Amino acid sequence: MAEKELNPEPENSREPLDEDFEPVGKNIESSKGTRDTEDEYKEPPLEPETPAEVSQSEKIPGYYFYRRKKAQAKVKSKHSKMPAWFNISLAALIVLGIIFGGWGLASGHFPPWGMSVDVSISPVGGGKVNLSPDKSSYSSGSNVNLNAVAAAGYRFDHWSGDLSGNSPSVSLSLNSSKNIVANFVRQFQLNISTSPQAGGNLSTISGNFDAGTIIDITANPMQGYRFDHWSGDINGTNPTISFIMDTNKNIVANFVPLLLLTI
Repeated sequence: MAEKELNPEPENSREPLDEDFEPVGKNIESSKGTRDTEDEYKEPPLEPETPAEVSQSEKIPGYYFYRRKKAQAKVKSKHSKMPAWFNISLAALIVLGIIFGGWGLASGHFPPWGMSVDVSISPVGGGKVNLSPDKSSYSSGSNVNLNAVAAAGYRFDHWSGDLSGNSPSVSLSLNSSKNIVANFVRQFQLNISTSPQAGGNLSTISGNFDAGTIIDITANPMQGYRFDHWSGDINGTNPTISFIMDTNKNIVANFVPLLLLTI
């Protein structure tokens, strides 16, 4: 006995042609050769039924059509396309991004859409730089005033990077973003004196000197005195001394009076 087909497809069950499915050309022969003149509907393949689906087919009328609709939906999801308006909008955004991005880079309008002035201090702690006006970004052609202020024990020396010169106060016209370095120099204080005060004079006076500076001092006694020795941060009896400024120094040149012997 032949097996009975479960939920066979009715003869008039074909549905209207769906435009999302691929047509298959039907060849028609003619005197000039073979050509494609008709398109035939390509039915999506149905996957084999599982035992559970066979059971459903026996119980539910029209289960074949359910499986067929499911296969059609699967084919449609494969060939789904983005809407035309979405593609056009995306292309327009890309073109605008390229145009405005190129213009911003060429005119220095980054970051963000402006020019920046970045100032660093060397050495760290040597001082600070005041900007006027002080903003995170500037437009092209803006004027910015920079004033370098040294910290205690330092002096301003020079600018480097995108700025040069040794004046602590400068005015800058911006045509692009700038990276500037304010360079300061460490200084030490030298205090020198004579004892007694009228005993003599020294070739060098007190003051602030850059770190590493070599100092030469000569003690010159006044009439009626002679140089005796150095005291404080320097020792010795030579009236001429030489040393390096590597810290603050206090130095005293000591003189003694000459006694006049009358016979």
